Amino acid sequence: MLAQGEAPAGEQDLSLPDILIRLATAFRRSPPVIAGEDVPFGQVRVEGTVACTLCGVCAQICPTQALGLTHTSTEEALTFKHAACVACGSCVEHCPEHVLRLERALDINQLSGPVQVRHRIGQHACKGAAGAPLFAWRGSVGGAGTVCNLPARPEHEHQRTCVADRQWPRGDEA
Repeated sequence: MLAQGEAPAGEQDLSLPDILIRLATAFRRSPPVIAGEDVPFGQVRVEGTVACTLCGVCAQICPTQALGLTHTSTEEALTFKHAACVACGSCVEHCPEHVLRLERALDINQLSGPVQVRHRIGQHACKGAAGAPLFAWRGSVGGAGTVCNLPARPEHEHQRTCVADRQWPRGDEA
C-alpha cells in the first residue's frame, strides 16, 4: 500500500492532463465538459472573427504557449492547445481587438487531441510591393516588418483594423 503523497513507481512525473486522461480511460468513459471557476483549464474562443487581425499579441503574451500563430504560404492561423491553457486570462486582457473569450472549462477529449485552429486569414498579395504578403502579421507587431500602405478594399474589410496606430504592451509590461 502506498503512503499518503506517494505515487506508483514511474508515475511521479505525470502532468495533470495525463492523469485526467488516465482516469477517464480507467473508467472507460469521458465525462462531459466540466466548467466552473475552480477548473484549472481554459477554453479560448475568437468572437467576431472579422475583427481579429491575427496580430499575435495573445500568442506572445500567453505564458504557457497555449495560443500560437502558424504561417503557411497561403494563410495565417491562430491555434489553441487546450492541455496547455491555465485560464490565466492574459490573452483576453491584452487582445487589442477585444475578440477573445475565455471560459474556465475542461474537456478531456481535447486534452490529448490535436492543436485546434481558432481563426485563420488567407494571405493577400500587395501589388504595390512586388507581390509581397499584404501583412507580415507577427513582424508587424510593434512596428517591425512590412505593412502595405494601399487602402483596404471592401472585400478585405479586416485590413482596416490592422496594426497601424495601436499601443502594444512591451516586454516589461507583460
